[in-house]
Amino acid sequence: MNIHRLSNPYSLAWTAQEAIDEWMGQRSNPLICVASGSSPEALYQRWVDAYRNGEQRYQKWNYVGLDEWWGLGKDDAGSCADFLLEKVFSPLQLNTDQYTYFNGKATDPNEECARIEQYVKAKGGIHLAVLGLGMNGHIGLNEPGSTITDRTRTTALSQTTIDVAQKYFTIPTMLSTGITLGIANLLEAEHLVILVQGKHKAPIVKEWLTGAFNENLPASLLMHHENLHVFLDQEAASLI
Repeated sequence: MNIHRLSNPYSLAWTAQEAIDEWMGQRSNPLICVASGSSPEALYQRWVDAYRNGEQRYQKWNYVGLDEWWGLGKDDAGSCADFLLEKVFSPLQLNTDQYTYFNGKATDPNEECARIEQYVKAKGGIHLAVLGLGMNGHIGLNEPGSTITDRTRTTALSQTTIDVAQKYFTIPTMLSTGITLGIANLLEAEHLVILVQGKHKAPIVKEWLTGAFNENLPASLLMHHENLHVFLDQEAASLI
């Protein structure tokens, strides 16, 4: 595991962008797994700004969404798909075969999981995953109790996740289940990038980075990935 400490969220996004560009530099159309949420938003904005200024690389990449709230779809404000379409896929003017995301309104969750797995396989596997860190240590919607053998599946959401998720919605929203790429899928990726910012994340960062392999802290299940890079701003790193 490689830990990068940056002074602020802007330095974090810039440094992560430079590293990702280097790692993906030899690939013409890698598959990038993208998380929704505030932690990676500045990175995505850098990609979009670069594209609008003539940089073509990000427009040539392929993308797969990391997770979704079960019961919500792309037309629901606050859904993961809505975020990714607004922040990444639409502004990069991607062709529809260059990206996919979970449909939380699919009829059969097992079929939806199989569809995502097939997309990843068809694109040659995940070359890089951009991830955040949940307040309870979750990665994607792999909640406490997840294992290293878990693949794409639905998950029961913890109360912490349900409470924190309300910030993405304008009105209180009932959530109980998520659908997500599993820890096993992420461990198969060539590169993992975890972006963490803000003082509110400092306690879970400390618990994660000073603790041991622990299924009750899902992020710890990724610690031995050979190409795991953690980017922390000064506030997130303040307790380590």
